[in-house]
Amino acid sequence: MDAPRAVSVAYSGPFSEGASRTIAEELRAKLGGGPSLVLVFASSSYAADLAELCEVLTIYAHAPLLVAVTGQGFLAEGAEFEAEEGFSVLGLRHPGIRATPVPLLPEQLEAGEEPAVWHRITAVGPGEAVGWILFANPNLLPVERLLQIWNRAYPGIPAWGLAGGTDEGTPPSFWIGSLWRGESRSPFKGTSAFMSSSLKDADRSAPPTP
Repeated sequence: MDAPRAVSVAYSGPFSEGASRTIAEELRAKLGGGPSLVLVFASSSYAADLAELCEVLTIYAHAPLLVAVTGQGFLAEGAEFEAEEGFSVLGLRHPGIRATPVPLLPEQLEAGEEPAVWHRITAVGPGEAVGWILFANPNLLPVERLLQIWNRAYPGIPAWGLAGGTDEGTPPSFWIGSLWRGESRSPFKGTSAFMSSSLKDADRSAPPTP
């Protein structure tokens, strides 16, 4: 079995389809194959081009699932590029897991705090998830309350949080798409967040890793 790998690649400059394709192919080459999950961090100037950027990255990186968010800057290889135009791509490759997206809206928090409620909303049982990644707009989503709910629903399971938006209050754009399921969704702006889970059972409708 391949060893788990994580690779980050960055690009500085305005949107370019050719440059985006090169970044995607570089990511796949460094990972040694197709990723299990791709996370994209783009500057706010990419909001209008986010869907096209992510479609290029999804196709040429062979990403089974890609989640992207815009913000004031972007992160790459442990460095933060504030107020700089560009994007970075983090590719995660782990043959033993699969990633499942869970779109969230602030009003869903009114569903209650009982763990069983959230197991139904996410369709992920308490014994399935091994980790969660949160993309959110903290100005519109009460993140602390959400994480309290999550800790009750999935005790002992780590969760990592990533915020979108800018200091000027510009709402982030979210994008999520899947190459292998043949679907892509329009950007979710401002009011949305995504929890992405890594599941133990990699065989549940998971695409093959090239």
